[in-house]
Amino acid sequence: MAKQILNEEIVNDPYQLITTVDELTQHTHVIVPFDLYIQEKAKFDQYSGEIGLRIGTDIDLAAITPYLHLVSLIDIHYASFTDGRGHSLARLLREAYQFNGILRASGDVFKDTVFYLKRCGFNSFLVKENETLEHALQGFKVFSESYQAAFKESPLFRRRFQSA
Repeated sequence: MAKQILNEEIVNDPYQLITTVDELTQHTHVIVPFDLYIQEKAKFDQYSGEIGLRIGTDIDLAAITPYLHLVSLIDIHYASFTDGRGHSLARLLREAYQFNGILRASGDVFKDTVFYLKRCGFNSFLVKENETLEHALQGFKVFSESYQAAFKESPLFRRRFQSA
C-alpha cells in the first residue's frame, strides 16, 4: 500500500487514483479527476466506497461546491510549487466552504513547501517522486514561530496579546 503524510505522520494511503470508471469496483477508496466525476456522476452515486476529487489549481470552486458533502477528500494537484492558487483554494475550502474532510496537496510537493501548505489548511501530502516522505516531514519543523495568520491560527501579535 502506498504511503502519505497525514496530520504530520507517515501512514498508509487507502486512496487510489483512478482514470476510468471501470477501475471503480477494484478499490474501496478512490480519487477521481473532477471532469471524470462529472461525466460519470450516476456511476459514482452508486459507489459505496470513499470518493476523493482531484482538482487543479485553476479550478473555479463554484464548480465543486455542490459535491463537497459527497466526498471525503479533495486533492489539489500542483503542477508547479510556484503556483500559489492552490494555497488560496485550500483556505477557501476550509474557511468559506467549511470542508472538514482530508485536504491533500499532491504533485510538486516537497520539504520546503509542506510547512506553508499546512498553514493554508492541507493535512495530507503526497510528495513528488524524487522526495521521500521522511525528508518532507522535516519541513514541518523548519520554523518554530509564524508571524502571519493561518488556517486555525491567529497572527503572533494577537497570540502574544492574549497570553499577556
